[in-house]
Amino acid sequence: CDLGDRAAAEAFIDGVARAFGRIDVLVNNAGVIQVAPMQDLRVEELDEAMRSNYWSAVYATRRALPHLEKQGRAARIVNVTSIGGRVAVPHLLGYNASKFAMMGFSESLQAELSYGSARGPRVTTVIPGPMRTGSIYNAEFGGDPRREFGWFGLASSIPLATIDARRAARRVVAAAREGRAEVKLGLSSHLLSWAHGVAPQMTVRLMGLVNALLPAPRGAAGTTRGRDLRAPAQGSALLRLSNEAARRNNEAPPEAAR
Repeated sequence: CDLGDRAAAEAFIDGVARAFGRIDVLVNNAGVIQVAPMQDLRVEELDEAMRSNYWSAVYATRRALPHLEKQGRAARIVNVTSIGGRVAVPHLLGYNASKFAMMGFSESLQAELSYGSARGPRVTTVIPGPMRTGSIYNAEFGGDPRREFGWFGLASSIPLATIDARRAARRVVAAAREGRAEVKLGLSSHLLSWAHGVAPQMTVRLMGLVNALLPAPRGAAGTTRGRDLRAPAQGSALLRLSNEAARRNNEAPPEAAR
């Protein structure tokens, strides 16, 4: 089901309502990510990021809302955003833009549904830092794809800077049950959120320094999925945690990562 397609998303929600007779919880977690310099991304890829990461949540929420409102304050909407929706990380333009949109959407829902005289479902905004899910093999890489895979794969695997997906899931479930407005996942999410709140221009400049260390634009259109790259980093011990997560989460890693 392509949740970025309005008709498909609405049909999916309708099917759930028919099958169960009610909807108590909606989790908006669909997403794609493209890793490349801005100059190497096509408009079509940016559009795909917005459709999958943002519009999918809009379509699903609007269709599910009448069912959720019948459950009142017991209902829950969980919107999985990203630290990339608070701080713009270089070479993730489409992802950042869609997650910033998702952040605004989620907080707007909170204002209209969850507070004051509103009696609608409680809305929880989830702000993860990098998570060890193994999704690096389904991410799309452009520009200099192998080098982009190298830095992104490493950033998605470092133990202290990333969070295990199973632990993250438990925290999301707990936050939703409690009706919390927001939950940050991982040390990097907490630190970057704090830094950007205190000194936003400083974090933008810091990201500029990070950008200088990343692969330069090549003017190459198109992207390649991580598992199709045959990048040397795929078999690296540095990616061990991501490779384990990929096998566990059915992310279909290539043979080099098995």
